[in-house]
Amino acid sequence: EKMWRFGLTGRLGKSSPEIKAVDNSADIAALKKEIEALKLEMGSVKTEKQIVNEALSNVQFDFDKSDLKPEMAPYLLKVLEYARKHDGEKIVLTGNTDNVGTDAYNTALAMQRADAIKSFLVANGIDQSRIQVISLGASHPIASNDTDVGRAINRRTEIQ
Repeated sequence: EKMWRFGLTGRLGKSSPEIKAVDNSADIAALKKEIEALKLEMGSVKTEKQIVNEALSNVQFDFDKSDLKPEMAPYLLKVLEYARKHDGEKIVLTGNTDNVGTDAYNTALAMQRADAIKSFLVANGIDQSRIQVISLGASHPIASNDTDVGRAINRRTEIQ
């Protein structure tokens, strides 16, 4: 007896083949449940870039500053680890600011912040030709600029 797709079985022999339907709806239902469980599980697994961006979210710059502080080191090392692991991959760093100041000033400051991360990576052996920096200024806030906390969150760099 051989099982064919779509739940049919057949027996081949000297006489004409006997074909009968097989009810495999319980198997199909179980497989569908398993697929849904795997989808949920996969949704909870973060990509490497998400993990790196979470690390970078802890690299928050002081108001009107682009310098890296010692407490940023553990998070910067995660970015460095990612860059080393993905040797040959282009890295795009986007600098961001809060909305205090002119657009031109914030664009320049955001570029300085992305450049600070780039300088750290290059100083630690990452080829500068792999790293592109982009300034988004204040155009892509992830928190409200109406509070001190929100503005602090918006002073960041992300990896694309």
